[in-house]
Amino acid sequence: MVKREDGAKWKFSDAGWGGDWLDLSIQGERQKPFQWKFGYLSHGPCLSEVKYTGWYGKEKSVSLESSVSTLRTDDYARTFFNIRYEFNRETHTDVSFFVLGGQDRIYTPVIAWGNKEGLIEERSLEKKNPGHPYLEQQNFVGQSPFWFGFPKQEIRGEDKKGCGLRAIVIRSFEASFSGVRYNKPTFSVRNINRRQKVSIDPNGIFMLRPPKEVTSIKQGDWVSLDVSIITLPPSISTYYGPNMSLQRHLADSPNSWKTIHREAAENIRSVVVNSGGEVVSTYPIVISVVDQCMVKLTIQGGIGAVPLQFKGLQSRFYTLHHCTEEGEVPIDRDQAVHGKDFYQVEYRYGRDEDLEVIGHYYITFNVILDDIESSTWVLRKDVGTVQ
Repeated sequence: MVKREDGAKWKFSDAGWGGDWLDLSIQGERQKPFQWKFGYLSHGPCLSEVKYTGWYGKEKSVSLESSVSTLRTDDYARTFFNIRYEFNRETHTDVSFFVLGGQDRIYTPVIAWGNKEGLIEERSLEKKNPGHPYLEQQNFVGQSPFWFGFPKQEIRGEDKKGCGLRAIVIRSFEASFSGVRYNKPTFSVRNINRRQKVSIDPNGIFMLRPPKEVTSIKQGDWVSLDVSIITLPPSISTYYGPNMSLQRHLADSPNSWKTIHREAAENIRSVVVNSGGEVVSTYPIVISVVDQCMVKLTIQGGIGAVPLQFKGLQSRFYTLHHCTEEGEVPIDRDQAVHGKDFYQVEYRYGRDEDLEVIGHYYITFNVILDDIESSTWVLRKDVGTVQ
């Protein structure tokens, strides 16, 4: 919700585009997506989901499985990527598993990176030749989630006040190279690559890379990552949304790495199901339902409008309740702010252990968790309903 210079709301405002998933060339040929299939499992609005499967390269050099989701929010945009690569042939290590950046006109005078505890380093970038390596295969240290961003980013050539900042949060990273397991990511930062050989202002590109000690990628090696791209308003003057917690933060910390760390460290620290289900994912929160009558869970932390999804339901008639000192308070299903953005109900098909086709309901809510250390929620089946 970045305010444009003309003051228009609910419109597109630029934060800079550019990025990629796997970036790998073999014998000078870029390995492009090959025979990809995708399925729209959910169109939203509370939590969308699209799955991708396929390969990179006509020789099927790398296998891909991925799930991508976006959420309805009241503060800033988040896009979730769950990606797994499996290498089907031996290759070199000049490869990137995820790339952020690549658009002209972006000016990134400062980069910052850190972990769950806070800032690891903030560094100024100087004017350098295109493709200049500012950082090569730097290891994240400490506890996850890890994060990286461009806290003082500008877009050149436009007199826009409503431009956002880009950042990435790495909630999980797992990889196996030659049988050795890794759980902390490695990254590089290079200046944008252009044909001219003169020095240019810094326009950093972030790349997830293999560790330095990995000298080649073998057949059977794999990488699995859970990352989110966030687009942040840089200051209180550029944000018009209703989220008071974010407003207070931006007033105290404009154009700061602290906004990125806030998202990484404070957004859902733990989810515990007290009864009736099992945790599938902590962020977005996904609960597999066991008891068709009631599910109770406790959430630690949270920022903004957090997706809370219940899967495996045999009925669509349920109400979500927030447990307070006064008792259970039902959540209004009509949460419209702009248009018809309500709670979300879907019916999906799958297969059981005997490969028989079965169907279940998925119900998704967006719950506001700002400034709440701990919250308890109950999903109850509506009395007198059959399906």
